[in-house]
Amino acid sequence: MKKMTNVLAFVASLALAASGLACKNNAGGNGTVGGGGTTVSVTGVKLNYSQIYREQGESFTLTATVEPSNASNKTVTWTTSNGSIATVDNGTVTMTGSTVWESATITCTTADGGKTATCTVTVTQKPTASTPDANGFVTISAGSMPLDSDGSYHVTLTKAYMMCDHEVTQKEWKAVMGNNPSSFSSDPASGEVQENRPVENITWYEAIAYCNERTEKENIKRGSSSDIDYVYFSDSAFTTPYTKDDATSNKLPYMRVDANGKIDATGYRLPTEAEWEIAARGGLTGDVYAGTGDVNKLGDYAWYYGNSDSKTHEVKKKKANGYGLYDMSGNVWEWCWDWYGDYATSATDPTGASSGSYRVLRGSGWGYYASYCRASNRRGNSPASYFNYLGFRLVRTVQ
Repeated sequence: MKKMTNVLAFVASLALAASGLACKNNAGGNGTVGGGGTTVSVTGVKLNYSQIYREQGESFTLTATVEPSNASNKTVTWTTSNGSIATVDNGTVTMTGSTVWESATITCTTADGGKTATCTVTVTQKPTASTPDANGFVTISAGSMPLDSDGSYHVTLTKAYMMCDHEVTQKEWKAVMGNNPSSFSSDPASGEVQENRPVENITWYEAIAYCNERTEKENIKRGSSSDIDYVYFSDSAFTTPYTKDDATSNKLPYMRVDANGKIDATGYRLPTEAEWEIAARGGLTGDVYAGTGDVNKLGDYAWYYGNSDSKTHEVKKKKANGYGLYDMSGNVWEWCWDWYGDYATSATDPTGASSGSYRVLRGSGWGYYASYCRASNRRGNSPASYFNYLGFRLVRTVQ
């Protein structure tokens, strides 16, 4: 009996030892087994952003991801290359610089192994807008506009521009072009003025021609120049202005730019896609509508599927966005200059793809759901196409 008891005790001790060994290795990972358990060494560190653009005084958080996820010592330290531009406190970065385009490097370093990750932060200046002038044009300053909430997706404009606070109306179109191609040419909503509804059923080519025709009609010149300052030409030498006849034949125009590739003519033109989106956001970032970030308030700013009664409406009947612009969401889609192509996540004075089959449309229209009314939403159509939900608005470059 005593012998049997000893055998049982021995078996129990083996089981206990095995159990203890299993518990000791339960931390997992590769490392050295020491008196305190398994040690897992750090192999690297990553930050959620490698480059970010913010205005003076703004703060945001950088998140460090230490690898592997089960590393024993995840302690990190934060440093900045220039505290007069940006400071950092446990990952929270504050933009202290006042000069636009100054940059600093934020570095995250692990206590174990000295692994590093960096992020370049740059001080920007967001565009601002004036109040509309007597003709309804709002001047939007040069600047860099974050197009998402974290600021990693942005567009920089180096020239100010003026955008009309409303879509071109049927009255304005007829005064320049002599006709009214609009499908919605009668039966306006109660209390609305028919001729103040947006013009539609026009091609991109016709919109281009309208810009030149109105520039000529208003005799727009640059400074003391004796020549009318057209934006669009029928030839690459910029000697023959684009006309209504060119539009009828669907001839592609050339847009005049300066030696640096910047739009320099001050006559009427279509907005670039970047200009349109910056204007539509009215100073707001993130996935927003023109005037609000709340889809439940979209009806205060836009005519769309939910409230349009399947028709266009007189311009400027809804609220303006933060820049004083009306109907940037809904009513009619708006032609932009750009060929439809990839939209760069960061760009300076972009004018779109170098070629393509479609031109950009922005803003959505009276027959579309709310999701299409987002400031970031984009689509393309053949420049020769025309629909009763498609119009445009005017822009001019500031000298």
